[in-house]
Amino acid sequence: MDKNIMYKRIYEVYNKCNITSLPINCFKILDAYNIKYMSFSSATEKQKCHHATSDAFTVKNTVFYNDTVFERRTAFNIMHEFGHYIMEIPDGTEKDEDDADYFASCILAPRILIHHLTSKKNADEIHDLFGLSYAASNMAVSDYKKWILNIQTKPNRAPSDSEKKLYLLFKPEKVTPQPCPVIQEKIAAKQEISHSDITNEQCKRWIAYLQKREKKKG
Repeated sequence: MDKNIMYKRIYEVYNKCNITSLPINCFKILDAYNIKYMSFSSATEKQKCHHATSDAFTVKNTVFYNDTVFERRTAFNIMHEFGHYIMEIPDGTEKDEDDADYFASCILAPRILIHHLTSKKNADEIHDLFGLSYAASNMAVSDYKKWILNIQTKPNRAPSDSEKKLYLLFKPEKVTPQPCPVIQEKIAAKQEISHSDITNEQCKRWIAYLQKREKKKG
């Protein structure tokens, strides 16, 4: 799979869907491309028999997905199916499925956004910011290291134009972080927020965002 073409498609998706927050909304993407979707729970037995998989599959422009797994895995599975569609990846060989997996990883956590929007570049940050499972986050970390090494060591190698344009959509000041439920509950209850409430990167980013927003109001 040509990575330059892949990132061109990813940029087009982000731009078309006006994606301005992370994690991305996979169902919003399917809606924008007029792709129907249905959970396994809602599908008939006949529909579910079309494909022997426990994750997701596509039949006649409808993505059927397993809604009994963790939400982060569901997102990956849906973007895997979307990858088959947008990248015109055939369905069948192991390489085809690996390519669709790679697309899913890159659209959910573009390497250039990992580079610019995370500080430690580790699985915890990617898990919190991009909404990947820890298994997928570790794979993204490993691939990011290859991505940055390639840029740093190979002559004339730089992020593609599409990657650069993707980053321009996601300059830090434009990104609305995912709200932290713990912090939001404290605010709603008018309770004081303590250091013990700030348990992960999502909480830290949300606190920083709220503080910045209040400063602008002042």
